[in-house]
Amino acid sequence: DNVTITQDLRVLGSSYLSSFTIGNDLLVGQNNISSTFTGLGTSSPEYLLHLNISNNENETVTPLLLLEKTNLSTGAGDGYGSGIVFRLADDTMEMENISMIAGILEDVSNGTERGALVFYTGYGDVNGIISNLSSAEAMRITGSGNVGIGTTSPTDLLNLYTTGADDIILKISSAGQTGVYINSTN
Repeated sequence: DNVTITQDLRVLGSSYLSSFTIGNDLLVGQNNISSTFTGLGTSSPEYLLHLNISNNENETVTPLLLLEKTNLSTGAGDGYGSGIVFRLADDTMEMENISMIAGILEDVSNGTERGALVFYTGYGDVNGIISNLSSAEAMRITGSGNVGIGTTSPTDLLNLYTTGADDIILKISSAGQTGVYINSTN
């Protein structure tokens, strides 16, 4: 019932495969990617990759995509995870990693695992190449719901941090409106 493909797969017209394994790379529309859409769960994809699941049984969040990292040599350590990298060609048509969103483990201890969502931004180095995104963390949402901007370990609901003595930490401005309202029930 399974089909294993170790060479080329060419599908002309309609076909149905219950499952199949691809030995190396799967390339879809490598010559004309702008007009090739791939759909999983849809017969009329609208984007380069269109994922769809039809589920009328519940109204909760349904995972459509799983990013998984497996460390085969040792167990995972704090800070390990997987992410989505955003790339763009610069003015010389070199592909640059410009930002990344990652899910990481803050605590890998069995039974107390805690994840975080981390946003990274890139910056150009002296060679015009965007440097290691993992060293350019811009914001983190911890497993307990704390948000940190400028810090990798927010201890409160919102932590804003800067290393510059004269940097503005929080600026609130509006056209025509003045004032800041902070309410606490404590």
